[in-house]
Amino acid sequence: MQCEGVSQSNVTLVCSLKACGSIRSASKGHMLHTEIIKKGLEGELVISSALVDFYSKCGLLAEAKIMFEKYSMQDEIACTSLLTGYEENGYPEEALLCYEKMAGESVNLGAIILTCTLKACASMRDVNKGQEIYAEIARKGFFEKNVLVGSALVHMYAKCGHLNKAKEIFDELHDRDLVTWTTLMDGYLEHGNDKEALSCLEKMHQAGIPLDALTLVLGLKACTTIGAADEGQAIHAQIERLGLEQDTVIGSSIVAMYAKCGHLVDAWYVFNKLPATDVVSWGEIIAAYADLGESKCALDLFTLMLEEAVKPDPVLFVTVLNACSHGGCIDESEFYLLRMWTEHGIVPNFEHHICVIDLYCRAGQSEKAIFMIEKMPFHPSLVIWHAVLAACRRWGDVDFGKDAFDHAVDLDCEDVSIYVLMYNIYGDEGIHSRL
Repeated sequence: MQCEGVSQSNVTLVCSLKACGSIRSASKGHMLHTEIIKKGLEGELVISSALVDFYSKCGLLAEAKIMFEKYSMQDEIACTSLLTGYEENGYPEEALLCYEKMAGESVNLGAIILTCTLKACASMRDVNKGQEIYAEIARKGFFEKNVLVGSALVHMYAKCGHLNKAKEIFDELHDRDLVTWTTLMDGYLEHGNDKEALSCLEKMHQAGIPLDALTLVLGLKACTTIGAADEGQAIHAQIERLGLEQDTVIGSSIVAMYAKCGHLVDAWYVFNKLPATDVVSWGEIIAAYADLGESKCALDLFTLMLEEAVKPDPVLFVTVLNACSHGGCIDESEFYLLRMWTEHGIVPNFEHHICVIDLYCRAGQSEKAIFMIEKMPFHPSLVIWHAVLAACRRWGDVDFGKDAFDHAVDLDCEDVSIYVLMYNIYGDEGIHSRL
């Protein structure tokens, strides 16, 4: 920077801003900005670019945009900082708009800018814009030179559900590193291709690519979804060899895999070896018993978890209320629904109410179900009316079923399943002619 005529004081300010951005220290960065204004240095390109970078890293995107538009419109570094800030802070639409503006201003679109834009396309599931970026990448020759660009392309196509294209891009890459393999594997998992995800893991092993915690967790998730206990045990053995079993996230994933595969002894063994149990690991073991119809055991475990001073979260309460529903535990479900708010400060959401409504319907208590539907602070959805219709068929409650059917038709008159459910309710009672 000194060779380019930047004074030592400016070097210090730029380095200080970078440090503030790295540690997300907005207060100290603001103090530096005040000093910069006092010295009349805000308009110098290297300073304004550093300010854009600082504000972007701190998530202060409005301030970053002001600095960018005021001083740094043509600077590639500032452009990269702003676009990256939008993408990393969860504003993919703004990132794409930023890219369009940069392209219109003839900014040099480097590999980092194009990579971030691809990530934004992936978040927006905008495959058309992603293909435009792909054409720009090919024109600039980045595809052959930059493994990060290749991984971003695989990620974009996979997120958009174009798995064949993602695999085609993947196969064309000269360097397939851990990140690229994991990106493809994650895409398969997201779109339900769990066997392909496990195949990726096996091919990585054959290629001698060292696996990291994320890749192994993805492998365990695939095993959990399809009930592949043997493959899950092999991954568990690999985790032990790498000394990663004590990691809470990995340990919880192992517990989930064994639990979903019905290997409760193995699930308990891993659970009890965890250095610290959290709400996720407890949730997995509780859900395992609930899924196997052992509602009482699931609720007893929940009580034990509370005694261990582990704070429940909204997701775990869905598991607990589902256990109540499948076990016919009406009193317990009402108790936990109330306790969520009074003891744990968790406001019951839509899913929690559905669990209890489903329980009332299963138990043939249509009056309680109707009361909750009318009093809950949400507009009833098709999911609720489907649950009610299914329960009405189970209990032969034609009148309540007809009421639920009318509400469902009002929400979506083209939903075939509600007509099938109502037809079956009438059919079971021998009164098809009423439909």
